[in-house]
Amino acid sequence: MKLLEQMGYEPGKGLGSDGRGIVTPVQAVQRVGKVSVGYYGSEKAPAPRRGNETVVEDSDSVGPRYKKRPGLQRSQASKPIQEYKTTDELVANLCPATPATAVRRHGIFLENSELSKVKVIDMTSKEQKVYSGYEAALSRVVQRRRKPGDNSTLSDEENPDVDGKRIEKRLEGNFFDCPSLRHNFALIMRSAEDEIRRFDRAARFEEDRAVGLEHEIEKLTEIVDAEESEVNHLKKALFLIKKFEDEVTFHSGCDTNLTSEAISSWVSLIREECANLVEMPVLMASIARPMLDNSLARWNPLKEPTFCLDLLRHWRDFFQNSCAFDVILETSWLSAIRRTIVNEWNPRDCEPLLEVLEAWQPLLPDDMLQHKILDQLILPKLQDAVSSWNPLTDTVPVHTWLHPWLPWFGGVERLSCLHDMVLQKLGSCLTNWHPSDASARSVLMPWRTIFPVTSMAAFLSRHVVPKLALALQQFQLNPAKQNMDPWNWVMRWADLIGPAVLVNLLEHHFWSRWLSVLSSWLNQGVEARQRGDHTAAGQVYQEVGRWYAGWKGQLPPECMEYASVKDALTKALAMMERSMRGLPPQEPQVSKQGQSDVSRYPAGSSGVLPPAFGSSTPLVAPPPTTLRKQVEQVAAQRGFLFHPISNRMFEGQQVYRLESLQVFFDRNVSYVYNPSDGGWLPVTFAELMTRAQY
Repeated sequence: MKLLEQMGYEPGKGLGSDGRGIVTPVQAVQRVGKVSVGYYGSEKAPAPRRGNETVVEDSDSVGPRYKKRPGLQRSQASKPIQEYKTTDELVANLCPATPATAVRRHGIFLENSELSKVKVIDMTSKEQKVYSGYEAALSRVVQRRRKPGDNSTLSDEENPDVDGKRIEKRLEGNFFDCPSLRHNFALIMRSAEDEIRRFDRAARFEEDRAVGLEHEIEKLTEIVDAEESEVNHLKKALFLIKKFEDEVTFHSGCDTNLTSEAISSWVSLIREECANLVEMPVLMASIARPMLDNSLARWNPLKEPTFCLDLLRHWRDFFQNSCAFDVILETSWLSAIRRTIVNEWNPRDCEPLLEVLEAWQPLLPDDMLQHKILDQLILPKLQDAVSSWNPLTDTVPVHTWLHPWLPWFGGVERLSCLHDMVLQKLGSCLTNWHPSDASARSVLMPWRTIFPVTSMAAFLSRHVVPKLALALQQFQLNPAKQNMDPWNWVMRWADLIGPAVLVNLLEHHFWSRWLSVLSSWLNQGVEARQRGDHTAAGQVYQEVGRWYAGWKGQLPPECMEYASVKDALTKALAMMERSMRGLPPQEPQVSKQGQSDVSRYPAGSSGVLPPAFGSSTPLVAPPPTTLRKQVEQVAAQRGFLFHPISNRMFEGQQVYRLESLQVFFDRNVSYVYNPSDGGWLPVTFAELMTRAQY
């Protein structure tokens, strides 16, 4: 500094022309030992002082008269600070609800012991040493742990700082350092913290349990109050029922029964007083059932269909739950109905039972009516009656006592088993039937809309159509004395067998012989005209015209649209016109197929043919022009059902029904519907007829 003053430096100012230079040079800091950077904290030197800066000295930096080493400054600066916590603070910071990562880890618990003049045994080295006090033991330990480069090789005489360091240790209070003791103290502290935590957790659990118990007590109190209220209602109900029973007993002793009005008033009173009872429907059922059983014990449903109907209709309004009323009906009312149907009802007289069901239907549940009455009681009785029914001896037609049940059973499906038996019995009765007997038609007419179309057509083709064909074959055409009875026998079946089957019968068994008779008659006119007897010829033509008009009027209007009928009438007009011109009429030519149709029908086919139907006048069977016409012709011959299905088209072609098959024709190829894959399969004519037959 004196050198600087000689060079013109003024104290309190900086160096340089502008006075901004530093006065003190940059100070270097020596690192202690061979440790890494920052091991002893910050190693920055004090900032260089400028001339106008004052040095502030720490008033507390009064230490020993010896200079301290940097290593001791590091240890003195890192002296731990003891913290004390109460149990409440520990619970608040380390409660179970606090995450473990939020728990602040405390430093190692340190506790300084006071200096005591006791005997100290040092066993930290290989040899056991005994010291007279902690001060001597501490000085020896410090000498052994002195790091290299810290003048550790100097003796106490050569190192004048040893005594100063000992005094410094004593002033700091660090006379003794024992890691095991510090570890044990840490364990004790952590154990105490765990105990505090456990007790706090137990206290919280007990508090929660106390809250739950209080809530449970409140619930149980409410339940007890509700049970007491229900017990009071039950006592009131028992009291009313006891009074009602006493009154019933009193009237029973006097041989008089309570009227329905009195019973209804009692039931209304009990219902009003005990309306809050959950068991109210069961209670009402238990009251009503004995009285209803007593009343229905003398009931005959077939004679008194509406007995107790008003009473039960009034009682139904008292039951809040319809199931209880259904139980009363099933246990009391249904028992009386079951007893009557099983023991007294005759299925051939259905009207009395129908009146009972019509009267009680608004009160009966659908399940009870459909299953427990119709299916389990009435249907078995009808099956037994149909099994014992004989169409030849019974005077009451079967449809009069079966058809009224169709609306109750919802159609023909549930009664199909009965209809199959009826159809079988009717078929067996028609084995020896003759078309002159009109009773068969009267029996079958009511079943026309009941039986399925295919079943009805197959039944008529098997049992009726062959007999009608035989009647037409045996029908004698005699213009002079014509007997129209066989013709009328066939025509009265037209609405049942259908116009297609009737036209087919006429085509195979009538038109050929009718045209032959017309041809023979016209030949008489031609011969009279050739003889010059124009009067006789004109009379013949007039009679032929009336005969033609009469036969045309005998045909049903539905048949006039068929091609075979139009063709036959057109041929007749052509023959009449040719005869009036003086030319002989042409004889109708038929194939041999029509002749074989006479022997195709087994029933009564051995009869003698009429004279007008001989081998010289074969049946007319024109060859079909298309495959559809061929199928129609063969189906009519074999009695198969064949007709177009309304509103059923496929690829612009009409779909037909051939027995149970669906068929359409395209360019003389027949296609049959396959239900398994929903497609159409091309089949031959022979295969089509085979499928239709089986």
